[in-house]
Amino acid sequence: PPPPPTEPPQPYINVQQIILINEIQIAGLEDEKEEFVELYNPTDLDIDLTGWYLQRKTKTGASFSSYAPSTLFSGKKILAKKYLLISRSGYFAGSADIFVDYPLTQDNTVVLKNSQGEIIDKVGFGSVQDYETTPVQNPVQGKSIERKQVGLDSNNNSDDFQTLDNPTPMGAGYEL
Repeated sequence: PPPPPTEPPQPYINVQQIILINEIQIAGLEDEKEEFVELYNPTDLDIDLTGWYLQRKTKTGASFSSYAPSTLFSGKKILAKKYLLISRSGYFAGSADIFVDYPLTQDNTVVLKNSQGEIIDKVGFGSVQDYETTPVQNPVQGKSIERKQVGLDSNNNSDDFQTLDNPTPMGAGYEL
């Protein structure tokens, strides 16, 4: 008799892990340390951020330096269609998911990297040398830069971001 049919091997599916930098504030109205970076998960999957990290580079910087090291992302997940908020220590205590001690200033580039060190998203603002296609304007004190459309990335910072007069920092508990 012929051998029994075998099941075809299941193809390996590599699900792209896309997390976007959604909003950045580099100074509050009353306090220059009132700053944050908001991430957004536009996918339908929860993503484990263990090993991920954020780096920054100034306009004169030769390389990226730490902003939110991977140790701060250990055990963190960003749920599908949800946010994760990274802020300076002492600020946004009710909504921040991660606290950092490093500053963001005008003319910076912020990159989000996964646990393999691959750049997942990049935002350059002001007079910077590293950005996606064209940098967006510097956020001014008390305002932020935010994606014009949540979850969409054309890889052009100037086209993707706008100035927001009333920043909206949202952490993991925020519901759309």
